[in-house]
Amino acid sequence: MNKAVIIGATEYQESSLVPVQVQANMRTLIGLTDKQKSELRTSMRSRAEIPLKFEYFGKGAKRFDALFRSDEYRIASLETKIITNNLDEIDSLLSGKSMNIIDVGCGNGLKALPLVQHFSQKFTPVIYAPVDISKSMLRLAIDNVGRLGSKVEIIFDRKESIVDFEKDNLSDIAHLATNRLSRDNLFLFLGHTLGNARDLSARKNILRHLLESMNEQNDLLLVGVELSLDKATQNVLAQYRSKLMFELVSTVLDGLGATHSRSWEDDFRVEFDVVENGVVGYFVPRHPVEIRINGRFVTLAEGNPIRLVTSHKFSSIDELLNLMKDAGFYKKKAFMDDQKMYAVVACSCQ
Repeated sequence: MNKAVIIGATEYQESSLVPVQVQANMRTLIGLTDKQKSELRTSMRSRAEIPLKFEYFGKGAKRFDALFRSDEYRIASLETKIITNNLDEIDSLLSGKSMNIIDVGCGNGLKALPLVQHFSQKFTPVIYAPVDISKSMLRLAIDNVGRLGSKVEIIFDRKESIVDFEKDNLSDIAHLATNRLSRDNLFLFLGHTLGNARDLSARKNILRHLLESMNEQNDLLLVGVELSLDKATQNVLAQYRSKLMFELVSTVLDGLGATHSRSWEDDFRVEFDVVENGVVGYFVPRHPVEIRINGRFVTLAEGNPIRLVTSHKFSSIDELLNLMKDAGFYKKKAFMDDQKMYAVVACSCQ
């Protein structure tokens, strides 16, 4: 007999479960492997949290695309402006030989587009290798970057391109790309993806995996992160307190039938956690919700929040540089906007 795990409540046997208002349909988790479904269930059960990486599957990809293109999502606009304004200087940090662009956590591909366009004028074709945990996001990236036509050759491998970079390194996709023309690699880790890792340990693991994937000679890594000065806290929070953000980060719950028709403002609580120095966002169930994942039940108790967002904001550029240095990277150049709200750091592994 399966047990039901009740978040914030009592644990019941399946036969004695009290009725709940929603019975989830597992079709909504198509795209997740059985191992990922187990990880999702464990996270919900033990930490009352849905890892953000699972929100990008299925219709979450289109929701991210809508958020990215919106005016309210300042991460995208700040980062794109910094990169666009410094393309020549970024170019000067590279060897000048033909190269691959390996876009880690590619999303919809638009984060990389200014760099792909720039280098496609210099190297024809430039090789673009998107990497993401979500096949749906990879499709969007391939479609968006593919609009550049014959100037870009896109490498996609069903096994190597779909990667959970919190758990695995990227050496296979890097090797696949490099073998094409023995090119150097420009690794991109943009969009504050590093800050969205669950905790410091996860951030260190990701950087270690990136380092292991790079060539010691000429490869370069660009990392983009959001900074949080005291005066900018409200600006940071504003982009999370939006309907488009809630639609993205509630993709899993929505698909499982856990959300309902009330206004999103009633369901979504966003605050700045001074201990974690970052944004945390919660969904607060208005009634018990029963979810079945891989044959076991997880029931969200009424009024007990489940975390949907954990986004660490770097207190200064030095915090990021020290983290990179501890991981084995060497800073080559750091770029920031005028208000010092966002940073893009270029670094090598020697």
